[in-house]
Amino acid sequence: MSGKVKIKLVTHDGKEHFCWTLKGKNLWESIIVNGWALEGTCGGRGTCGKCRVRIEGDVTPVTENERALLLPEEIKEGERLACFCFVNGPLTVYLNRGYTDLAAKTRLYRENISVKEDTPVHNYKFFIPGIYKENPVTLYRRLTESLSSYRLELSIDNLNEIAKLDRVGRPSLELYALIFENKTVRRIGRREEKAYGIALDLGTTSLFAALVDMQEGQVVSLASRGNMQRVYGADIMSRVSYCLENKEGLTKLNRILINNINGMIEEMLQELRASYHNIYCFSVVGNPVMLHFFMGLNINGFASFPYAGIFSDELNYRAADLGLNSNSSAWVTVLPQVGGF
Repeated sequence: MSGKVKIKLVTHDGKEHFCWTLKGKNLWESIIVNGWALEGTCGGRGTCGKCRVRIEGDVTPVTENERALLLPEEIKEGERLACFCFVNGPLTVYLNRGYTDLAAKTRLYRENISVKEDTPVHNYKFFIPGIYKENPVTLYRRLTESLSSYRLELSIDNLNEIAKLDRVGRPSLELYALIFENKTVRRIGRREEKAYGIALDLGTTSLFAALVDMQEGQVVSLASRGNMQRVYGADIMSRVSYCLENKEGLTKLNRILINNINGMIEEMLQELRASYHNIYCFSVVGNPVMLHFFMGLNINGFASFPYAGIFSDELNYRAADLGLNSNSSAWVTVLPQVGGF
């Protein structure tokens, strides 16, 4: 079975979206891998009977197992369970609650945006002396002496960028320091820079992200997506079981989650025409298992009593070490978990 097939997805509000799949592919999987949420708890195994959609087009006929989960009237009206359907040709799929719930929560987030006063991030203009032929002083020494009240945490890339501006014969160089709380300088350049932070809410079913202008203290963009880990189980225990049964399971689920997040980051930055180099920090919340998936930490402790993970306190790591698209000096704060499993 080969050849691409076009699927038209119609959401609850009547909007049309398009995606592609291969002929012979399972419809449930085709919808999920294209970033759309569906109802269900069995991860496409055909046992819960909740991934109901209305279909117009060429899919495989209704099976006896599917009939056991649907009413005759529902089948007559084109209702099907996506996990039982295999794509034979072009079709239109009318989505029900999955996407609606996602959109509703996004609207709730937008309606509760607040502006914070006295933000801790700002640009500071300063000067460094030029290089003298007699008794030259290193660039880093001149930077630290000019910013003696601050602590420098500059990336290698940033130091190389400043070095390109520095040359013998220039009497002084005007620069801007991007200063964060605790008097930490995270970037230095020729012009004022924007600084963004990202708040992440990692749900079992849905992922949400808010892009925050750290100088203005305002949420400037939002993104939401269905959690693509659903392909390997709609509920947490199904995903834990998948990791126990598959050697590369944890790595795969971690990568899916990070790719989901990076996709949301790209979406928000495109809206503002901004660069991921301007992202300096992340704050992350979620249930304990999702936070372990995010960090790529072993989840075996959640498989049996007393259902305890590796950590429950606050963790801080470099974003680059976790594979997040951001400034090379960006940090991630995983907030403490208030309960157990």
